[in-house]
Amino acid sequence: MTRNIHRAFTLIEILIVVIVLGLLAAIVVPQFANTTSDSIIASTQSTLSTVRAQIELFKLQHGDHFPEFAESTDGLTAWNILLIRSDVNTFAATSTPVVNGNCGPYFHNPPLNALNNKQGILLSTTIAGTTNGWSWDPNTGQLRAIIPTGWVTGKAPYVTGTTTIDSKYANDFIK
Repeated sequence: MTRNIHRAFTLIEILIVVIVLGLLAAIVVPQFANTTSDSIIASTQSTLSTVRAQIELFKLQHGDHFPEFAESTDGLTAWNILLIRSDVNTFAATSTPVVNGNCGPYFHNPPLNALNNKQGILLSTTIAGTTNGWSWDPNTGQLRAIIPTGWVTGKAPYVTGTTTIDSKYANDFIK
């Protein structure tokens, strides 16, 4: 007489495996969440560095004049002066391209703020309620990325509570 013996895992063994997998997931997942926010901050800082370098090049080629940006939520309108070919006497955002100009274009596309996915420029340091990606102070020539509401620098994105800007980011970001 042959006996059919079925071997299977017991309920306790399956529960132990599920608990161990849950603990491993709880340890690993938060590390990936911080990596995402760190990469977004690094991307924004890299873009900011590139834009600042291009603004300095514009200033150097145009007799120590900053570009005159147009305040606009539309990236093409706002960044027009750096997207066209110009000559040394062209500063205004509403300028038309100079066919034989020897300066620019400084960008092929308007720069994108990775923190809020916006391209527009705000010509002020008062940020409340803006839908722009960048803040430009025409008096000082300082360009900073606008931090969206809910973003806490150096932590996972969109943490509830008040937004804080670490001192090491103060020259790059504004809220």
